[in-house]
Amino acid sequence: MRKWAILALVVALMLAACNGDEDKDTDQGDNNAPSNSSNAVPMPGTGTEEAEAGVDTTVYEPGVDAQTGLTVLTHSVYSREGTAHVFAQVQNDSGQTLNRVESYVYALDAQGFPLGSSLNASPLITDIPPGQVFYVGLDFPAGEEFSDVRLWIQYETGQPSALTPAFNLPVTIDSQGAAENGVYTVRGAAQNTSPQNLMFPVVDVALIGPDNELVGFAHAVITGGLGEDGTWAAGAAITFEAAFNFIAVEPGLVQEAAVLAVGYAAAQ
Repeated sequence: MRKWAILALVVALMLAACNGDEDKDTDQGDNNAPSNSSNAVPMPGTGTEEAEAGVDTTVYEPGVDAQTGLTVLTHSVYSREGTAHVFAQVQNDSGQTLNRVESYVYALDAQGFPLGSSLNASPLITDIPPGQVFYVGLDFPAGEEFSDVRLWIQYETGQPSALTPAFNLPVTIDSQGAAENGVYTVRGAAQNTSPQNLMFPVVDVALIGPDNELVGFAHAVITGGLGEDGTWAAGAAITFEAAFNFIAVEPGLVQEAAVLAVGYAAAQ
């Protein structure tokens, strides 16, 4: 008898749950969660949230939300001619090597509502040592409703890497300024002063304007010096060119081109 009583109770509960679902509208999931598109990431809501079926009512405060251990030295947001530009200079004060840094941007309207899914602004470099300064940046189309952004920066540690990085390789700048076509360009060379051949060179260039404000950011193109297999030989120099489709000030107001040159050797 006890077995039949338990079975009857289970069936009754299942029927009650089904009846309850029939009285509700179709459930669309978590309406405050970001889209599951390839460039979206579920970030914590930092503003007010109200439940309203089918509408994302999360309100985000403009600014930067960096994981503990990261210091945002400066960041800038610009919007011009239908394109938004976001730059940030960040320092690793975690005391650990950052195996991977991820950065995401939400475009916001004037009320703080997100205008679509989050956008990936992650840096190209990995295995960032303690105390190292690095940059994140992104350009994206900005509609008429665009007002500001919410920028997240987070990291992972503790995962052994198959590569050994060489940071802050010495750089010389041969020329910088606006070209005939109006595009601001920085050209120069970076020297591999490490004792090993390097792979996967990354050269990031940030333009510094008045009051140490970031006014431009670009990943440079390697224009020469690599071996046929893409190796950056120990002691060799590579040349690079960084072209900026946007700078926030007149070219003559650019105070400095800050260059970060990095390469990676196979771990021994």
